Amino acid sequence: MNTGIELSTAKRHLEKFNLQNFVKNNKKELSYWGLLAAAIVAIYFLFSDGEFSFCYTLSAIVQMFGFLLIAIQIQKTRSAEGISLNTLICYTIGFASKLSSILFNQGYLPTDSTGDTVYRISEVLSFILSAYVSYLVYDKFRATYNSDQDRIKADFIIIPAFILACLIHPALNAIYYPDIAWTFALYLEAFAMLPQLYMLAKKGGKVEALTSHFIASQGFSRCLAFFFWLDSVVEINELDGPLWTLFSGSTGYAVVLSQFVQILIFSDFLYQYVKSLQTGVPMSLDSCV
Repeated sequence: MNTGIELSTAKRHLEKFNLQNFVKNNKKELSYWGLLAAAIVAIYFLFSDGEFSFCYTLSAIVQMFGFLLIAIQIQKTRSAEGISLNTLICYTIGFASKLSSILFNQGYLPTDSTGDTVYRISEVLSFILSAYVSYLVYDKFRATYNSDQDRIKADFIIIPAFILACLIHPALNAIYYPDIAWTFALYLEAFAMLPQLYMLAKKGGKVEALTSHFIASQGFSRCLAFFFWLDSVVEINELDGPLWTLFSGSTGYAVVLSQFVQILIFSDFLYQYVKSLQTGVPMSLDSCV
């Protein structure tokens, strides 16, 4: 009896989800993600040696792709409505801090052959795009920026993240500043999307398509990074060096925990995003966050 009910329910879901309608309702979205997928496949076969750590490079590529989409949206619509400047500030500072570590040191690079080139280039492009989008929101299209709804200030994320990085940081570079700089970026990114999600929730209503893709790409990027660092947690703990840090020998757990926190923050949004793609109905964050 229960089996019959389950089969009936599954059948209704399959009838509701029509592949032809799905493609029709999401042509632009599928074209964006299709181009990204094609680029990833090309990079994998041309530059990667197939190591598991390629997923960290993949995480950086997906993250950069999200900032490219939001830049396209703002330029196309000539509007910064619904975009959180505080989120952009957090990401821009985070990328700058991370680059000061990874451009001159090897400790936090993927061991895959894409680590020295593709990964670094992706992070540089993410920084440039995030700084550019920040400029668009803060200056060029400031008249359309909803500053009254962007209430979670960057300071409340940046300052605690820096203090925490000074207290708890891995030592893969075995150099005090580069290790703290990378960890500061890690903790900053963990909460950088909070102002954006809070702003959209307070704003209510539908979310611009490319804004939703921007946020979703950041969420998918963090999922990939989580699996990479989860696989590396033992190595991080073993390589904790003589530099002072709280919980020496266990900082790998702090890295993984920060990634997990990000996934929790994005989880409801990603659920709504996938649901929106399935139904073809624009996203609404009335109940999100």
